[in-house]
Amino acid sequence: DPTSVHFNSRSAPDRTVGLEQNFVYDLVSDERLFDRYLDREVQVYTRQGGSFTGLLRSYAGGSIIVESPGDGRTTVVARPEVESIVLTGQSVDLVTRPTLVWRLWNGGPSDQDVEIYYLTSGVSWHAEYAGVLDKDEKTLDLAAWVSLDNHSGKTYEDASLKVVAGTIHRAAQPRPKFEAFQDERMAMAAAPGFQAREFFEYHLYALERRTTVRDRETKQLSLFPNARTAVTKSYTYDARRDPERVEVSILFQNRAAAGLGMALPAGVIRLYKEDVDGGVGLVGEDRIEHTPK
Repeated sequence: DPTSVHFNSRSAPDRTVGLEQNFVYDLVSDERLFDRYLDREVQVYTRQGGSFTGLLRSYAGGSIIVESPGDGRTTVVARPEVESIVLTGQSVDLVTRPTLVWRLWNGGPSDQDVEIYYLTSGVSWHAEYAGVLDKDEKTLDLAAWVSLDNHSGKTYEDASLKVVAGTIHRAAQPRPKFEAFQDERMAMAAAPGFQAREFFEYHLYALERRTTVRDRETKQLSLFPNARTAVTKSYTYDARRDPERVEVSILFQNRAAAGLGMALPAGVIRLYKEDVDGGVGLVGEDRIEHTPK
C-alpha cells in the first residue's frame, strides 16, 4: 500500500527531510512505449524488406500511422506487416517493476542508512494445534504451529518474524483490493520457537531465529515445544440442543503449573488418541479463540 510507506534516515535523521515520495508503476510494455512516442520520430521496417521514417501519429487498432515531416506524406501499415520498429531519440521513463522514488533535502552525508515501513496485503497467518491423548485419557501432549501464507509478491530473505494475535482495527478502504488482510496480521520486523510478548492490547509472538518466507509459500513454524498437561473428560447432555446425543469434551487449564501457561492464538485444535496398536486416530477437532494463560 503506497500510502502507508514511512521513510526515515537512521544516519542523519535531523538533517534529512523527505520532500516527495512517488510510487511509479507505469510499467514498460509495447503499448506504453508507443503511447510515450506519439508525435516522436520512429523507424519502421516491414516484412517485405521496406522501411520508412517519420513521426508516429497513431498505433490504435490494427495499424501503425507514420507521417513524414519532410514531404507531409502519411504511411499506414497493418501491424501484422511490421517486422520491427526502432524508437529513436531521448529515452522515456518507464520501469520494469513498481518502484518507490524519493526526493530529499539532505544536509547530511551522501551515503546513509535508512529504514522503510509499509503495509502489504497478501500475507496472513493462523495457528494450528495437535493434541494426542494417552490411552487412559488422563494426559495430553499438545503441539502448536504457526502457518504463514505469503502471496504478497515478495520473498523476505533471512527475515526477523513477529506475528500479532488479535483483531486489529483498520480504517475502511475505498478500494476492495486492500481488504485482503485477515484478523491475524503478520509483520516483518528481529528474531528455535516463538517468544510471547505484550504488544498494545494484543499478544505478539517473536520468532527467536531468522527465517526466509518465500513468495507463494505456506510455511509452518513451531509455536512452542510439545507440552504435556493433565486433562479431564466431561459429558454434557442438553435436551434443548440435541435430545439424542451427549457431548463429550476434553478440558485442561492453560497455566504453567499444568504444563502450559502461554497465551494461545486463535486456531483449530485437532485431538488424536493412541490406540492399542500404538497408532493414533482423530477423535475430534474444534476452534479456540485467543486464549490467555
